[in-house]
Amino acid sequence: MSHALLISAGPELARVQHRLAVGVQCLDALSGQPMLAPLQVRLIALGPLAAGLALQPKGEGRYSLPDAGAFARLWDRCTRLDDPLPRTLDLLVHETLPSAAATEAEAPHRVGPRRVVMNLAETAPALPTPGFRPRPRPGRESTLTLRLFPGPNHGFDASATVLRGRVQLGTSAADARPARWARIVATRGSAVLGHTQADERGEYALLLRYPAGLLAPATPSPADAQIDVHIAARRNPPLPRGPFGDLSPEPASVASLDPLPLADLPAAYDRRVTVARTVVFGGPNSGPAHEHLLPP
Repeated sequence: MSHALLISAGPELARVQHRLAVGVQCLDALSGQPMLAPLQVRLIALGPLAAGLALQPKGEGRYSLPDAGAFARLWDRCTRLDDPLPRTLDLLVHETLPSAAATEAEAPHRVGPRRVVMNLAETAPALPTPGFRPRPRPGRESTLTLRLFPGPNHGFDASATVLRGRVQLGTSAADARPARWARIVATRGSAVLGHTQADERGEYALLLRYPAGLLAPATPSPADAQIDVHIAARRNPPLPRGPFGDLSPEPASVASLDPLPLADLPAAYDRRVTVARTVVFGGPNSGPAHEHLLPP
């Protein structure tokens, strides 16, 4: 590495290291409270290089890198390839599996996984000035906040209005396969009632909230809702690299927002199917799960 690059990379490396040392905090997307369930938070890539660095739990849903030296060595390798500095951090958060050999099917399914990309580089000007180099800007916040969707086995309150279902791709039940990580959005008119993500089996549990500004009914009340199912339109999807290899990345800045803006779904979700369903606010919604069988 050249002396000039060392001067450039030194303070920027320190800033990114400081950000990761301070940590990532995982929150329940429903309550906004720290996620206390056992999670695995991993830095899976820095720029074009695979990382595989695990962040360690620090309490209150916070995780941070335990070894700054390992990150510094990865940064050094990356600067040799990603001229002139690494531009992205790729993070994956998922439930802690029962054992090292466990498969995703054995997960508790209390919280959904999420993959986020933190953009470290400024956008280059239309006409770069001589010697222009994008510079990482991890942001002013000391902690990167990530909101995690509830899984089908999330501990919902007994009085909650929860819509359950499963999304599959196929022409019949015989050839159906799960629509992994489908996004489900419930609306009534222009009001968003709920938004969640299906698991690797295509199963979901969607908490519905009465539209803001309207008085919730005192007794069970049926209402018509529109259910939008967003999937990635892949006729022959590639085999995933590991249990979460086909989980679409999204900007870290979006994953921290509450509520998640619907216009900012990951780009891979390029197909939407809409169905109508009657839900009962304040009443039982624990009947048979709604089955979405979508043509491949």
